[in-house]
Amino acid sequence: MTTTPLVSIIALCYNQEKFIEETLNSIKDQTYQNIQLIIADDCSSDTSVEVIKKWISTNNYDCEFIIHQENRGICKTLNEALLKVKGEFYHAIACDDIMLKDKIKVQTEILSKSDNNVAMVYSDAYLIDDNGNQYDSRFIQRHRPRLLNFPSGNIFVDLAESNFIPAMGNLIKTKCVRKIGGYDERLTYEDYDMWLRISKKYEIVYSDYVSVKYRLHSNNMHRSKLFNINRTLNNIRIYKKHLNNEVIYSKFMDCLESVYLRNDFDNAITFIPLLKKNDKVLKVFIKYKLPSFIYRLINFIKNRLNVIK
Repeated sequence: MTTTPLVSIIALCYNQEKFIEETLNSIKDQTYQNIQLIIADDCSSDTSVEVIKKWISTNNYDCEFIIHQENRGICKTLNEALLKVKGEFYHAIACDDIMLKDKIKVQTEILSKSDNNVAMVYSDAYLIDDNGNQYDSRFIQRHRPRLLNFPSGNIFVDLAESNFIPAMGNLIKTKCVRKIGGYDERLTYEDYDMWLRISKKYEIVYSDYVSVKYRLHSNNMHRSKLFNINRTLNNIRIYKKHLNNEVIYSKFMDCLESVYLRNDFDNAITFIPLLKKNDKVLKVFIKYKLPSFIYRLINFIKNRLNVIK
């Protein structure tokens, strides 16, 4: 490379005191050195802030440290950090994942040589447990086991099937994310929505250099019932933006059904406006779902009244 573009790294922390140092050290030890580091702690209740302050002091590392006094969520935190990004490219990583030493070097070389219609490069990720032990399978294999060739170029249709891109395995052109409006702050997770919106307007390229280690925790939040409910509600918001795609439209209707037909009426009420704003969805809902919905809603209200008595 004849030039070394500035690359911004956003390290996102929330109650990750046990793993922060390993993550930050993996950033410090990158073979590519023209890096701006932004660390954001989203109101951790453990000693994360103290650990980060000590790491910054011990390593005399020049960085920006955002400390929240209340939890704002990942998308709001990313938008806040994005305002501070000075790099031509940027990468966001959770403070329990690990970057391999050549990650930024390899992916910066790819993006620097890419056309203007390319917005992002992604790679696969190794999977590790709480103790750093590596699993046999990798991220993409676990999330899309039948995917034989990793898509590159115009991959919106591939992403419509499912999200297979590791959130921590990418490097993105900053200007492209700013052009599409940054992160959707209504969402509780950021990656799938961002990949769909990027791939709708730009190309995404694949790199075969496995660039990161993704940590699977024994008490992983993805296993909780509450997380699965929130994920369904988030998916509805995401899919609503792309209903002209048949696969996404089908997944959107499946999500609505799971909310409306499983007695989750507290959340169902929130999404009634979605039906009003889309004639196609409204017609399908009235024809196939409304009678069952009304029946279940009446029983739901009766049960609530019995509880009050």
